[in-house]
Amino acid sequence: MMKSATLNRLITVQQKTTSSSPSGETIETWADTLVDEPAEFKPLRGTERFALRQTVGTSIGTFVLRFHPEISVLSRVLYNNQTWDVLDVREMGRGESTELDVAARSDLS
Repeated sequence: MMKSATLNRLITVQQKTTSSSPSGETIETWADTLVDEPAEFKPLRGTERFALRQTVGTSIGTFVLRFHPEISVLSRVLYNNQTWDVLDVREMGRGESTELDVAARSDLS
């Protein structure tokens, strides 16, 4: 059973949307689907490597939040001034909670 006391972070979940410009060009944007959603964050690991004359850091973690079946690997999470790509989505229990494995990449100078 999930304890609400562990949901001590606020995240925003976004879905990619597409629309057409007046000229018919496809425009992709991100729309907020869940704003200020309580979640728990579990950092897993981080890496750094040097590529194209800059340091690239990647952080991997897991967000745990109340069950939301609309979240998929096509979603992304905004948290702590970073954009986290959703790598995997798991339903825990029978609709009790959702776990999101996520990755954030930082191109550092």
